[in-house]
Amino acid sequence: MNTNKVNNGKKIFFQQFKRKKYSVFSSLRKVVHISNIALAYTLIAAPATSIAQDDTTRVSQEYDLEEVEVVSQMSPAVLQELPRLVSVITSTDIEHSPAQSLTDLLTYSANIDLRQRGKAGIQSDLSIRGSSFDHNLFLLNGINISDPQTGHLSLNLPVETQAISRIEILNGPASRVHGANAISGAVNFVTRPSEVNSLSLSSRYGQYDFFSNAITLNLVTGNTRNLVHYNNAFSDGYAPNTDFKRQSVFYHGNVLTPDGILDIQLGYTDRAFGSNSFYTPKYPDQFEENQMTYAAVGYKTGKKIKIHPQVYWRRHRDRWEMFRVDDDWYRVENNQSISNNPKNTTFDTSFVYTNHHINDVMGAKLNLSTKWFLGTTTLGFHTRSENIISNSIGYNRGTKIPVRGYDALYTLSDNRTNFDLHLEQQYATDNLMISAGLLANWNSYLPDELNFFPGIDARYRVISHLSVLGSYNYTLGHPTFTDLTYNDPNNTGNNNLASYEMQSYEGGLQWQDRTINLSVNYFLMEGSNTIDWVWFQDENKFKPINVPYYHSKGVECSAQIDVSQTPVVKYLLSTVRLNYTYMDVDKNLIGNFLKYSHLRQKFSGQFSRTLFRNLVMSVNTAYAERTGSYQGYDFIQKTYTQHPYKAYWLVDAKADYTFLNFTFSLEATNLLDADYIDVGSMEQPGRWIIGGIAYKLNGF
Repeated sequence: MNTNKVNNGKKIFFQQFKRKKYSVFSSLRKVVHISNIALAYTLIAAPATSIAQDDTTRVSQEYDLEEVEVVSQMSPAVLQELPRLVSVITSTDIEHSPAQSLTDLLTYSANIDLRQRGKAGIQSDLSIRGSSFDHNLFLLNGINISDPQTGHLSLNLPVETQAISRIEILNGPASRVHGANAISGAVNFVTRPSEVNSLSLSSRYGQYDFFSNAITLNLVTGNTRNLVHYNNAFSDGYAPNTDFKRQSVFYHGNVLTPDGILDIQLGYTDRAFGSNSFYTPKYPDQFEENQMTYAAVGYKTGKKIKIHPQVYWRRHRDRWEMFRVDDDWYRVENNQSISNNPKNTTFDTSFVYTNHHINDVMGAKLNLSTKWFLGTTTLGFHTRSENIISNSIGYNRGTKIPVRGYDALYTLSDNRTNFDLHLEQQYATDNLMISAGLLANWNSYLPDELNFFPGIDARYRVISHLSVLGSYNYTLGHPTFTDLTYNDPNNTGNNNLASYEMQSYEGGLQWQDRTINLSVNYFLMEGSNTIDWVWFQDENKFKPINVPYYHSKGVECSAQIDVSQTPVVKYLLSTVRLNYTYMDVDKNLIGNFLKYSHLRQKFSGQFSRTLFRNLVMSVNTAYAERTGSYQGYDFIQKTYTQHPYKAYWLVDAKADYTFLNFTFSLEATNLLDADYIDVGSMEQPGRWIIGGIAYKLNGF
């Protein structure tokens, strides 16, 4: 080992590297270089990993070689050795991505179908492997924040891009780890308080009077690491009734104690937006406002037996107006919505319809894990209570609670209780890693049943850089409160819905070396009683039904390539990410018009290049081909119409220039001005140009 003096510290060079106790490097608090390593950071390498950065930035990514908790299993593991393929978006990816919001980042992720209704993350539905948006699980630092009312609201997060450390995306069932409803995948948004004081300020302005600000503070005080984040954004909208405003505040703190780490999270987000044709094209003057409050406390302790208890609470308040009540839109008189401005509104007068909902989720978790000669054994408990009061969802149980700020009452309610018991065994050798587990689940929706979710995942290293992966998982899902009892003029729930089940088989190959990460994966999913919203012509309404037969198969391919050392190409690009997915979904519903469709195939590419030391160019592109049709409305004939989805290309681009502590950016989304629809009947915005400035101060 050689040492050289650098900035009053020491640079340490290791000639060889073993896979044990990676976290020791963090304790050195020095710049660490590893000159001979098969895989430095391939799985979660950023598109700009090879960009010229100082050594401190580079080594901060090397620290992540230690075992971390990930979305795919209960036991901590090295990301590169997981027996499942997990896609990870890093903070560097986020920094250089041309995205208006956190959810925009997912547009270019492998196998994800992000169906956006409004921009800047106002409302998005996420589908993995052709699933419904209700079939995925969403987590914030490992806490289940999925909305039991409807998946439309699950991505209402109290945090934005500037505070995110990484995003983990698991394709395929995760119920043996996270419980029911993790049917087709899970997404975990991770924040991490820094060990160094830092302050980041950013402001962005663009077309359609788009304006956003963010403040992110990392503050170290004694044994406490504090992350405080605030963001807001607003716009007049790219089309009538697409204006929005949102703001969020988030705190994440770690308190280091002699015996462990106390983890505290607090968050709040508020967003209000014109929801042009969001839920029906017949009434385009809709409006929605959401507030989400979130709190979680956890503690990690133990040496021989690691103990990790957590408690959490999530409240979501939702108001939806079919006719937007505003001086420029409608007023309510004698139970009629009357136009205040015929230039803005579709109707001069109509009936009144407004939804008010509050749903509360409270939960507690306890994980116990220990290592012994057969690997790592983890035992977990999770209990979760889901409750809703509403004027349009639930059952009449004598509830009469005033709606705060409105002349209305919550008259309906519903609730359910869930209990999970997990057991997982992880076993690893130099070439083999197996993770197998079983989850026992009881839910008050099925009070007489105890369900079991088995699963096994395996990775075997065939040769130095080539591994083969395979897995089998079984899972179960329950209908949401909306599926069961929601009712409005265009939709009606079905309280006779059964829970649904899914079995998943997958296998693939992965090649990993210092510059390349390639994977090819085949999946097969077979289920019964899955839930789809189907159009009933005789009622002129959508209604959810259990689909007896579900068969989905497909191929997922991805490549991450560092081309900075490649002759000729290195002058054009620094890093390349390519993803392609093809899937064939059969629900045996020929002749039925479905409210939600799925992708048949998707290609995405992410490219970055450092033109000079401080100038980074990034380009993202995606091609999407969707099955099925969307519903429109003919206001002259007063009838609903159907229109097939059209395939489309998207291209986004961003340039970042850093000077001293300032970064100047210019980005354009939908650079080619493509016309496309993701969901419903609302055209998504064309070319949208935004400029920004950011300031960052470290080490004060």
